[in-house]
Amino acid sequence: MTELLEWVKKMIYLSVFLTLILHILPEGSYRKYVRFFAGLIFIVTVMAPVVQLVHRGSWEEAILSEISREKEREVELDFSYMEEIQQEKIKELIEAEQSQEER
Repeated sequence: MTELLEWVKKMIYLSVFLTLILHILPEGSYRKYVRFFAGLIFIVTVMAPVVQLVHRGSWEEAILSEISREKEREVELDFSYMEEIQQEKIKELIEAEQSQEER
C-alpha cells in the first residue's frame, strides 16, 4: 500500500512540475517538443509499476507478497506496542515495590 501511495505522490509532483514548465515556456516552436517529451516522461512514470509487476512474476504473486509485507509491518507494530506496555507495567511494579519498602 505504501508503494501505491508513493507512486501517486510521484504522479502528482510530476504533473505539477510539468505544468509549471509548460507555463514558463514562451509560445514557440520548442513548446511542442517539450510537451512531447513531457508526455513521454509521464507515460513512463505511469507504466513503471506495471512493468515492475510483469518482471516480478505474476501479478498475483506481487499482490500476495505485498499483503504479506503489510502483515509483517502490522506484527512489528503490535510487538512494539506490546513492548511499550510491558515497560510501563515493569515501571509500575518497581514503583509499587519501592513504595512498599518505604512503608
